[in-house]
Amino acid sequence: MNLLVNKVYDKAQIFETVQGEGVHSGVPSFFIRLQGCNVRCFFCDEKSTWKHGGEFAAEIDIDEILNFLNEKNPNLKRIVITGGEPTEQNLVPLIRALARKGFSVALETAATGEYLEDIFDLKNELGSEKLWITFSPKEIYSENGKPASERIWQGADELKFVFASEKAGKYLLEVIFKELDIIKSKMPVFLVPDWNNKEKYQEEILNILKIYPARCRIGIQAHKFWGLL
Repeated sequence: MNLLVNKVYDKAQIFETVQGEGVHSGVPSFFIRLQGCNVRCFFCDEKSTWKHGGEFAAEIDIDEILNFLNEKNPNLKRIVITGGEPTEQNLVPLIRALARKGFSVALETAATGEYLEDIFDLKNELGSEKLWITFSPKEIYSENGKPASERIWQGADELKFVFASEKAGKYLLEVIFKELDIIKSKMPVFLVPDWNNKEKYQEEILNILKIYPARCRIGIQAHKFWGLL
């Protein structure tokens, strides 16, 4: 089975780095950056991942991925699958293969792809220790941003919401918190200011943290401060 992986300078983007966001910030990880995204947020850091084909697309099969990971660092057993939008590709065979080899997998998703339900079925089988899901809602930023399944609101392990619009706070309070049932939910919620407008949205985020201190955290893209991919 082949997957479309983003490439830069003809090298598939599977790389060793440190997670810079969310609950696992600071944890050494392999990143697999997949190709293809129909959400296409205006603030996206990786616009080269948008097209499913073309000059930035590289096909790679599961055995190639496993061999690369083992050769690169056999001691590292944590994977982050990102994109693009990962749920636009069938990741179940890849995640199963990684789990069999002792890897834990974190999936970063806007939850818009056709394979989302399959991912949740696998998650129910493997559990959060083997398959962690970070949900980043994008409906406010894209006409293609509506989640493909309502299961995402209660089935993800953490939520990361980017503040990149004057409407972000209103959407968070009136839509996201309603969907999460924020009083009952134990899901940590990271509020992340758009990297290019950090100062603009920071005060609004801090005010929301005062209202929901037990649930919300301010998020940063620490890998950018560290100078990492």
